[in-house]
This record gives sequence, C-alpha cells and structure tokens, in this order.
Amino acid sequence: MTMRIGWRPRDGGCGRFLRDRSGATSVEYGLIAVLVAIGMLAGLKALGAGNSSSWSSTSNKITNAMKDRAP
Repeated sequence: MTMRIGWRPRDGGCGRFLRDRSGATSVEYGLIAVLVAIGMLAGLKALGAGNSSSWSSTSNKITNAMKDRAP
C-alpha cells in the first residue's frame, strides 16, 4: 500500500481545464471568464454608486435632525 502525502487535485475543475489542449475550448473558457469579470465589475460599480448615494442621504438626514435638536 502506497501512502501519499500532501494535496493532490482531483480529476475535475481546474486540473481538467489545465490539461485541456483543444484551442477552441480554451478560447471559449477565456471569453466566458472575461464576460463574467466585466459583468461583476459593472455590477460592483453600480452598487458602489447607489450605496454612496444612500449613505450621503442618511448622513444628511442625521445632520439635519441633530441641528433641529440643538439648543
């Protein structure tokens, strides 16, 4: 019985992708990865702009409420 020490990747996921030698499949995977990255960046940008606006609005409301209560 042979004992193996350390981590060894299974036959799937990244290992299968790295062993794949067909050019068309690699190009397709690359295009999909680029499209996913672009979608994520666009979503994060939209979320950041909306989040910033929301925090600014909340900050203004708190500031105005504190001014109204000031003696």
